[in-house]
Amino acid sequence: MFGNESGVAGNDDLPFDLGSVTASWYQTDTNYVVVYNGLNLEETGPLCPGNSIMLPTMVFEHISNAPTPGGSCEGAPAIAAAPLGVHVCQGLVSYVTEIPSGTEGTLYASIEIYPGTGTNYGATGMTEADPANMPVIDPAILDC
Repeated sequence: MFGNESGVAGNDDLPFDLGSVTASWYQTDTNYVVVYNGLNLEETGPLCPGNSIMLPTMVFEHISNAPTPGGSCEGAPAIAAAPLGVHVCQGLVSYVTEIPSGTEGTLYASIEIYPGTGTNYGATGMTEADPANMPVIDPAILDC
């Protein structure tokens, strides 16, 4: 479940209701994948999803963002290069992350907006990575 990420914008500034979007985590042979359940781009317009993992050493790694179709992540610290990044299939938004499968730590999934003012805002959810029990997904099903 996603909560407010920034004091810059209030909940009313987000194009979706907090709690209406959840993140489900999967893995491929090489990377983690996050699926943003309940995220409707027809209602929200373009966004800039992102993700990272905080390792047990309390260091964030594999931080990246990627724009949804028609979106911009201008100002984001790192943009994922295809075939990583956002995929949309029949309205379902997923993200092939830069996080290697099997990495242990706290997974973060975000939905951000970069309005071009130099300050982004959004919502973030987190969960502990459990590679031994995380379902495997074929990345080919993410593209229609």
